[in-house]
Amino acid sequence: MAQQIEVIEKEALALTKRVESLGVRIESKESLKQVNDAKLYIRKIRNRIRDIFEPMKKKAYASYKEILNKWKFIEEPAIRAEKYCDRLLSEYFAEQRRLREEAERKRLEEIRRQKEEEERKIQEAIEAESNGDKKMADQILNESAEEENNSKPAVVVPEKPKLNNVHSRVDYDFEIVDIEAIPRQFMIPDETLIRKMVKASKGKIDIPGIKIIKKDVVVIRG
Repeated sequence: MAQQIEVIEKEALALTKRVESLGVRIESKESLKQVNDAKLYIRKIRNRIRDIFEPMKKKAYASYKEILNKWKFIEEPAIRAEKYCDRLLSEYFAEQRRLREEAERKRLEEIRRQKEEEERKIQEAIEAESNGDKKMADQILNESAEEENNSKPAVVVPEKPKLNNVHSRVDYDFEIVDIEAIPRQFMIPDETLIRKMVKASKGKIDIPGIKIIKKDVVVIRG
C-alpha cells in the first residue's frame, strides 16, 4: 500500500508540468487533442487515487463513528444533568432579575414621589409668603425639611447573585408571528430552490431579479 501511494503521488505531482506544457489556450485540432488526452489521463489518475484512499477513508470513518457514538453515549447523562442545572439557574436568575427590576421601579417611583411632595411644599410656602404669611411659609419649609429627614429609607435594590465561575446575562431571541410583515432586508433568497428551478427548466424560467447564466461544463463519458 505504501508503495502504491508513493507511485501515485509522483504521477500526480508530475501533472502540473504536463498541463503547463499545453499552453494557455487551444489554438488547433492538435492542441485540442492534447488537452483532451491530458483530461482523460488526469481522470484516470484521480480514479486510481480514489481506489487507494476510499477504503482507507471508510475504515477510518467507521472507527471515527464508533468513537463518536461511544462519546455521545457516555456524555449524554452529563448533558442531561447540566441542562437540568441550567434550567434551575436560569429560572433563579430570571426571578432575581425580576425582583431587581421591580425594586428599581419602586425606588425611582419613591424618588419621583418625594420630589413632587417637596415641590408641592415649596409652592405652598411661596404662596403663603406671597399672601404675607411668612410664619406659615417658614413652618411649611421646616415641616418639609423634617419630613425629608424622617422619610423612610430608600428602596433597596438586591444585588445581582455572584457565583464561582457561573454568571448570567440577558440574551435575546425571536419568533416569527407574521412572515408577511418582515422587512425585505431580513429575507434570504432560497438559492437552492432557485438553482433547482433554473436547471429543471434549462434556463427558460423567468424569475424577477434573477439573471440566468449559461455556461459550458466539461463532462467525461464512461
